[in-house]
Amino acid sequence: MMTKKRLSVLLAVVVFAAVLFTTIAYAASLKDKATSQEYFSWWWKYDGRLEFVPSYVTPQDPGYHLEEGRQVKQGYINYTRRKNGKDVSVIGGRQYTREATDRNSNSVYSVEATATDSLNIFTNQTHFWWDWVYFD
Repeated sequence: MMTKKRLSVLLAVVVFAAVLFTTIAYAASLKDKATSQEYFSWWWKYDGRLEFVPSYVTPQDPGYHLEEGRQVKQGYINYTRRKNGKDVSVIGGRQYTREATDRNSNSVYSVEATATDSLNIFTNQTHFWWDWVYFD
C-alpha cells in the first residue's frame, strides 16, 4: 500500500509532467486567424489542432513558421517519433486542412489529430509538427 508521502510525490510528478509537456503555440496574436496548438491530454496522449482564416494577412515577425505578409491557403499537422534515425509519422502521415480557394474568405479551415506516446518515458517521444502553404 502506498503511503501518503509516496502518493503526494507521485501526484507532484504527474502535475509537473503535465505542465512540462503541455505546449501551446500561437502563430498569431488574434484568435482563429492562424494558430497551431497541441494539448497534452495525459502523459501518453496528445491532441493537435491547426486552423487559419485565408483573409488574414500575417503581421511582421509572426513566428511559428508563418511568413510575414502572406495569406495561408492550407496547413498540415503531423506527429512523429524517431525510429532507426528517421522521423516516422505515428498518424499515417501529414494531415492537411482543406485547401482554401478564395484568399478573401473568412471561413475557418482546420485539421485535428490525436497521437499516443509510449508509456515508457525513456524511449523516443512523440513530436508535433506543423507548416503552412500560402497563396501565390
